[in-house]
Amino acid sequence: MASPPIIPELVTLEQARVHLRLGPVTALGHDDVQSKLDQATMIILGYLDRGDDAWTAEMQAWTIDTVPREVQAAVLLQLGDLYRFRGDDEAGAAPARERGYLALGVTALLHRLRDPACA
Repeated sequence: MASPPIIPELVTLEQARVHLRLGPVTALGHDDVQSKLDQATMIILGYLDRGDDAWTAEMQAWTIDTVPREVQAAVLLQLGDLYRFRGDDEAGAAPARERGYLALGVTALLHRLRDPACA
C-alpha cells in the first residue's frame, strides 16, 4: 500500500483557526480543522502543479516561512470554503466556485504563479 502524500505546512493550525474565527488551538475541532486545512493545501498545490519538475521541487521546498503569501491566502480561502460548505447545507445553498472546485478569489490570487497556457 502506498504511503499517503506528505502535506507541507504552508499555513499553521493556529492561523487556520484564527481565519475561521475559532480562537486558539484547543482539542475542540482540532482534527476537523486540521483535516480541512490539509485538504485545502493539497487542492491549492494541485491547482498550481504545472507538471514541471523544477516547479514541483520549488513548491515542495516551501515552508511556513518561504511560501508566497498569496499561496497562504489561497489556502485560507479554500479552507473557509471547505469549512463552511460541508455537504449538509440546505437545498440550493451551494457555494459559488471557480473552475468547479476552487473557492471564489483563489484563481485571482494565484494567477501570477500559474503557467500561462498557449492558445
